[in-house]
Amino acid sequence: MKNYIARRLLPLGILVIVVACDHTESFNLPTREPLGPFPPDPGNSFVTRLTFNTGDDRNPSVHGSTLVFSRFDAVRFDRDRCIAFMPVEGGRIFRMECPNGGRPDLVVNAWLNPAISPDGARISFVAEESNARLLQNQPAKRQLFVAPIDSLDRAIAFNPSAIRVTRGGINDFREVVWVDSTTVRFIGGTGGFNALGRDTIFSPLGLFDWEVNSGSVTLVSGILNPIAHTIAPDGGIWFIRAADSSTIHHVPLGAVTSVPVPFDWSGVSDVPGVMWDIDNLDGLPLVAVRTEVKGGDTPPFDANIVENHVFLLHPGTAVADLVWVGATPRSVVAIPGQQAVVAEIQQTTGANLFMLLKR
Repeated sequence: MKNYIARRLLPLGILVIVVACDHTESFNLPTREPLGPFPPDPGNSFVTRLTFNTGDDRNPSVHGSTLVFSRFDAVRFDRDRCIAFMPVEGGRIFRMECPNGGRPDLVVNAWLNPAISPDGARISFVAEESNARLLQNQPAKRQLFVAPIDSLDRAIAFNPSAIRVTRGGINDFREVVWVDSTTVRFIGGTGGFNALGRDTIFSPLGLFDWEVNSGSVTLVSGILNPIAHTIAPDGGIWFIRAADSSTIHHVPLGAVTSVPVPFDWSGVSDVPGVMWDIDNLDGLPLVAVRTEVKGGDTPPFDANIVENHVFLLHPGTAVADLVWVGATPRSVVAIPGQQAVVAEIQQTTGANLFMLLKR
């Protein structure tokens, strides 16, 4: 078995549910909305489960003292997702915005990937729409919006025709973040439901900057087929490629080409780790990753051990600080200056938000 090098537990931040809709009216919260935070195990005060949704809570984003995320309530037959707002330290959801004023219908109106601008004045989100009856065999339509934080019905839609990178254009948006108070950065690509109709197939085409005030769009140079990205310590970009998810790539500020960020996986895995999300935690790359440790080569020939982790990597070394091991961490969000991380953790039927406190 491998021993994790510098095995220090870091704090996991709080996830805030932000459910967005194309309406200004805030949805009245039912009394069954979960409170938090609550430790899942009274004997372990370091791991805190923040949401207890039997549906699905995902896409956490942190702005100051507020956590926002996308929420699907399992009792909804139309599969609408709302944007939820919650204190980053845990507690009640104090605001939730839902499509159609929270009224169920035959159309799926899901609001995904909410993020609040640095100045707190606006919120970006991805709106998905499809017919609920055809959901299993028909691609959904997705659009990127930016709206005043207090008035979602005044949303401005991104114009996909501004990007000419493929004949069919961009119809899906992932990893949406704010670079500054007027610029939204996102991975643009093509997507749709797979042959079984159970998930979406996403083909990333590039990383784009949308200057909201002017409407101009720029393809970020040096970034090919990204699946995750974050701002690097030098103001450049760290990103993970779909075709090479064992390596973090770095485009320095002002550069037009990328270079690999060196890291020796042998400290935690017998094969290079497979990463799918990244953030910058006080200057170090925070990653969601799958590792594999080979079983014994003598009887009884133990099976390989495959685990899902959140690690804080130390570039140029084999040192990885363990933040999480267990169920799949679908996304991670760093809380700067607090050594804290908000994680979207896959549960049996959906995802919930967790926080890990530093020991």
